[in-house]
Amino acid sequence: MVVPKEKFIKWVNDNAGKYNCKILSKLFVFKSPPIPRKGNFFPLPKEIFNMDLCAGEIALYSYLMRMEDRKTYTCYPSFKTIGKALHMSRNTVMKYVHSLEEKCLIVTERTSVITSKRIKRNGNLKYQILPIQCAVDEFHRKQIMNGGIKRSA
Repeated sequence: MVVPKEKFIKWVNDNAGKYNCKILSKLFVFKSPPIPRKGNFFPLPKEIFNMDLCAGEIALYSYLMRMEDRKTYTCYPSFKTIGKALHMSRNTVMKYVHSLEEKCLIVTERTSVITSKRIKRNGNLKYQILPIQCAVDEFHRKQIMNGGIKRSA
């Protein structure tokens, strides 16, 4: 199907922001059935290498994929644990988590724990890894909004 460029851009502008990745993650189950792990491997979508992610973002995304529960698509590592595994500071981990959220690759949710003394404390973030297609669609939408594909010189 061929669509005039102006009408397509108008459609994107009209629909941009209508849905965000947090809302979509709550409304739809995008994931395919869990891929059984064989050996010491985990699946990593090849699309992440086409999304202008820096090395730190790819490392963090890969780590979360490694830690993910394949039935619930969630994991709960602390910033300290991630930082130790990836040789990053806590602030750097926080920066990359925020960046992956903006790029619709993950969604985070605060958790809390009750101590043995019955005191409520903040827990680790709950990370949910979103379907890669959400992130790819968001990446393409942003490229269109910014006037096209970035080209390196």
